Amino acid sequence: MAEDVERISGASSGRLGISAEHISGAFPSASFSESLATPTADPAGLRLAIMGHDTQGGREFYILRCSTSALPEWEVARSYSEFQQLHKECAQLKMAMPPMPRKHIFHASSDPIVVQERLECLPALVQAAVEGPGDVPACTQLFVNLEQAAHHWELRMDLRSVQEHAQTMVNASDKEVEAARAKAAKRVAEAEAFLQCEKLESQQMILDAENLKREKQQKLEEIRADIASLSDRSPPFIPG
Repeated sequence: MAEDVERISGASSGRLGISAEHISGAFPSASFSESLATPTADPAGLRLAIMGHDTQGGREFYILRCSTSALPEWEVARSYSEFQQLHKECAQLKMAMPPMPRKHIFHASSDPIVVQERLECLPALVQAAVEGPGDVPACTQLFVNLEQAAHHWELRMDLRSVQEHAQTMVNASDKEVEAARAKAAKRVAEAEAFLQCEKLESQQMILDAENLKREKQQKLEEIRADIASLSDRSPPFIPG
């Protein structure tokens, strides 16, 4: 399945009523999200194409790719009997419908001959189901799960919007974290520079103190030397 093509599951019953939906797949593309504000179930521009077939639970289904002017592509799987029901309802609306592919009594629905014959005939049938004189009939809209497709793409776009908002918040948080890290690194650098300066000042103070100590020791030695010199020159003291 191509990107942005969703399989909208839902069997038909009665007047093509739709059962529970099962959805999986990719988000709508950015270009689609930017070009469409809200997906709608407007059938205008409905286009249908038979894409192939698939066997599920021993039954043969034909894959129908659908799109409208308001929705991107999605796919539905329909059995031969469901195409019969669509043909019947369109005929009741006086729409010009080509004949249904014939039933095969002696061949199973999964027989390659039967499948190939139906793959060749069904495209004309679905084309006629959307090309009536008026609007696209409700039976055709039900047949392709139009309401479900619109709801599905609306949910997808809402989820995409939530994720984009969350990603924006994450990006903003990342920027705040980086800014905080840069600020902390700057403060650490400033603190290290301050400590280095304090260390240099302390070392200088120690050097100054040692120099002062040496000067005082030198001065003290000079004083001692002067005293010793005076003692040598003084006459002996003779008591009377």
